[in-house]
Amino acid sequence: MLKIKNKRLDIATLKHLAAKQLLIDSQPTFTERTAKAKSLWGSKTKSKDGKDAFKVIAEKLDLMCVGKRICNYCEQAEAMDIEHILPKGFFPEKAFIWSNYLLACKNCNTGYKLDKAWVFVPKGSSNVVELIRGDEPASNDSAFIDPRREDPMDLMQLDLADFQFYAAAKYPMGSQQFVKVEKTISILQLDTRDNLVRYRRDAFVNFKRSLREYVAVMNSTDYASLIQATYGDPAIDLLLPFDKQKRKILRGIKKSILTSLHITVWREMQRQLASMPIDIQGLFKQSGAIDW
Repeated sequence: MLKIKNKRLDIATLKHLAAKQLLIDSQPTFTERTAKAKSLWGSKTKSKDGKDAFKVIAEKLDLMCVGKRICNYCEQAEAMDIEHILPKGFFPEKAFIWSNYLLACKNCNTGYKLDKAWVFVPKGSSNVVELIRGDEPASNDSAFIDPRREDPMDLMQLDLADFQFYAAAKYPMGSQQFVKVEKTISILQLDTRDNLVRYRRDAFVNFKRSLREYVAVMNSTDYASLIQATYGDPAIDLLLPFDKQKRKILRGIKKSILTSLHITVWREMQRQLASMPIDIQGLFKQSGAIDW
């Protein structure tokens, strides 16, 4: 998981959300507020105004994804669902709040996260309480990483040996940050979905391969060495001037890396470079990829 770069909504769309949220907040009881939130969310695109507003919202969230329409949680599947970071079933006051949205894949949104939630009680402590559907939360201090507000890479680290997430070493066991990381990993099953761990390992291998190719292309001096560096890439246009073709290929490799699935693996390779094998350190140094 990575921190999401927030973008602003236009005034008209924000006003639309605020009007819907006011209808929820004006309900006298928690039960009525959650029912209203569910009802309004279910019908959010029934009107032209609603359809227009959520088209804008979806487009803006797409631009904010960690990769091109990649799930901000698992980084594996296509992100198609507008996800409430704080579930609207427990926090109806966040149902139509822009800062509570991100794009997630259906598997993460409805298969794993759904309405699973824990909060810290009392607020600011490390004591967690699981929320029960229908009961008003005793706190709004969520035990789940909010990637729009918090930097997941500050809170946790991906181990590049077993490709599982752990709380960052600076947070001691039992601290609020440690517990928040544990609950986030548990809710999303980031370490227990075998395919995710395997795909992260595969991404690591692919990133190393791409770096080697990038450096080989950098070092090519003519079309013969360029073709060898790219394993005979059929897209190479021999009619282009050599330097122009070389720059084009380098841009393509860099873009491919930065838009890949499991981009957190890449960010961890950059962060943990000092402990990486010497050959990998050399590739980063030669390519300048540490600053990408």
